[in-house]
Amino acid sequence: MSMVFSLFIIVACVFLMMVPGYAAIRRAWMGSEGIMSLSRLMINVIYPCLIFTSVTEKFTWRELLRAWPLPAATVIIMLVGYAVGRLVCWRLRFPGEAHRRAFLFQTTVNNYSFFPMGLVAQLYGPEGVAALIFSTLGAEAAMWTLGVMTLSGAPPGKAALKHLLSPALLALYASLACLAVFDAAGIDPAVFTARGTALATLHGTAKAIGACTVPVAMIIGGARIAQLVPDDLRTAHVWLVSLLRLVGIPLLAVPALRMLPLEPMHAAVMIIVAVMPVSIASLMFSEVYGGDKALMGGSVLLTHVLALLTVPLLLALLL
Repeated sequence: MSMVFSLFIIVACVFLMMVPGYAAIRRAWMGSEGIMSLSRLMINVIYPCLIFTSVTEKFTWRELLRAWPLPAATVIIMLVGYAVGRLVCWRLRFPGEAHRRAFLFQTTVNNYSFFPMGLVAQLYGPEGVAALIFSTLGAEAAMWTLGVMTLSGAPPGKAALKHLLSPALLALYASLACLAVFDAAGIDPAVFTARGTALATLHGTAKAIGACTVPVAMIIGGARIAQLVPDDLRTAHVWLVSLLRLVGIPLLAVPALRMLPLEPMHAAVMIIVAVMPVSIASLMFSEVYGGDKALMGGSVLLTHVLALLTVPLLLALLL
């Protein structure tokens, strides 16, 4: 019980970081345009800085090669969610195709980066955050292919695949390239953090900017949740997809993850990803690729409320 309580406090503290964003919307300190501007700053500058500095500081090229199960794990989590969603969709009746596709998308794609990052940072520090960031390579590939295909009903087009060249992924590719070149040239990656050099100063500046990622991301999340409509919680399908995403899918995905040759800390980070609520970004996806907006908004709101209870309980059971 003490472990559950400790995890509850940690999860609750991560949730508390959403409160300023929620209050900013409710008190009209910030509007939709402000959220969008802050989101652009996050996506284009802050998060890429965190990615590059975390990977180059916490990994070597050879360590990354050995860490291939991390991106494989996030793909497995999404594939399990997709399989469970397809099975349920086969048995249920939906009011329309958009409703069915939204249901399947929400079982497939969960919050694999910003929300778990706060929890991973609390439990496993910078090394855990670096592992989480590297794992998003698989999650991004799955989301922009399987996820887009699920929601739109068509194979991913060039517009979707271009997101594999987003600023965040470009930062990840750049960090991988740097480590590969350093390994080939026999250069120690510690030059990124050695004191007194221009490279270390630049790296430290980028690291300071990237350190804002978790609080800023949670503030944006709180602001977006404040814009959701509580009436969307009334449908049975919202509750069903929430219970599947928060309980059923993690309990099926974790045994599959244990089959991968993950290091103990990496396995723990991937278990944290597996128990996460649906992605807040699904609201943006519904605008671009279709899908029932009420179901997607309702499931975002409900899974984040229920996660305050399900996440500590499942982590106490599975970690």
